Amino acid sequence: MGRTGLFLLGLLLLVGCGGSGTADNPGGSTPPPHVPTSHAIYPDTSAALLPAGTGVSYGPFVLPSASVSYTVTERTTTLTQDSWDTGLLSNTELAFLNAGQSSRAYGLNSNKIGTSTATANVPADTYNLLVFCRNVVDDCVYSYQVTATY
Repeated sequence: MGRTGLFLLGLLLLVGCGGSGTADNPGGSTPPPHVPTSHAIYPDTSAALLPAGTGVSYGPFVLPSASVSYTVTERTTTLTQDSWDTGLLSNTELAFLNAGQSSRAYGLNSNKIGTSTATANVPADTYNLLVFCRNVVDDCVYSYQVTATY
């Protein structure tokens, strides 16, 4: 190898072989922006029965900061519609509620008649869907669905 060849080899070793990329980002270009995607947390469920005056929580499910939508669909076959309290509660807020303390729910629908639906932006945390049947006599019959977009 001549002097020119050694000079070029030394220059290549000193400067590197070019490119500023990484394995995750070849070529060093700006990565594409994040495109939010919809994720089914609970797909539409079959009919569930909740005794009058009682509640249930579905979860927990862990989410990053997200937009969460839920639907509690009435499936009652009687002449009267069901009455609900529905909302998304973090595990911490659910513990407050279970201890008889006030709590903050996202997407709260209080005393909703018929189908209850809401969308809420939530911070990263662990969540539960809360469904409370406000009926005095008749049990609530419903299905539910939860979807998160992040």
